[in-house]
Amino acid sequence: MKRHALALTSVLLAGMAHAQTGLDELAPDEWPHLLRAARAVPGFAGLAFVPVEGTRVLVPALTTPGREEQARRWLQSDPFWNKVAAGKPGVTRGSQPVKYSGVQLVQAAQALKKRSPNLTVRVNTTLNRVTVYAPAGVFRPVARAAGVERFVESAYEYERAPRVRFSVQPRTVSLAAIRAAKSPSQVVPRLQVRVTNPTGAPLLFTYSCGGSLPVQVADRMGRVVPEQSGAACTEELNSALIQPGQTLTFPSFPFTKMSHLQPGPYQWLIGGQLLPFTLRP
Repeated sequence: MKRHALALTSVLLAGMAHAQTGLDELAPDEWPHLLRAARAVPGFAGLAFVPVEGTRVLVPALTTPGREEQARRWLQSDPFWNKVAAGKPGVTRGSQPVKYSGVQLVQAAQALKKRSPNLTVRVNTTLNRVTVYAPAGVFRPVARAAGVERFVESAYEYERAPRVRFSVQPRTVSLAAIRAAKSPSQVVPRLQVRVTNPTGAPLLFTYSCGGSLPVQVADRMGRVVPEQSGAACTEELNSALIQPGQTLTFPSFPFTKMSHLQPGPYQWLIGGQLLPFTLRP
């Protein structure tokens, strides 16, 4: 992910506990604060969570290049935006390039609420979209009638399709190296998973297991090989914002016991996707 040079002191934080309170998901009573900021800093679209060095930090979302310093000054001087970092440690650098400004997002959200007041509507500044807590079949006709469909996404992750596209490397693995490995992390030393967003909108990719994405192994018929004993993951959830067409790369390791396998064709299995590779002697 491209990160721009920007020092935000008291506003940009890495506090995961505070992150859960919805700093990037604004309710209707908070929309005026986003409008005020977006009018003071052209192209400002709120705060977005981005992954930095294994954790998540808040950075300003901007449609207009070159506004980082202006955003920094505004966020530090405005009572609403400054208070979100009160008592929180952390200094980070960076901004998130986005498509829609805060003004566009709020206007779209207001238009949606005007047509259907009972909808639960939020402005999600990490996704850079208006999110609705309702089935797509309910809100999409309303959004279409209001002329704001391109701004609107479901708040329910399972309704965002298509899913990410995975690619696992390498595609040729040495059985001799696997049998010589002393720990699960050394079985395939350069194993990595590439995650691509094939959609036309930003999406949040949620994962656990620290900063790694473990894979399983299946035979050429798709039958999963038994798991490696001793392989374990942390259950702490993390998420990364992936822009349309963007690919993020994660280190990986096999959950599967591979030392007893015979040379031949196999498949990496991750997220329900099977990707062929060859096990050589």
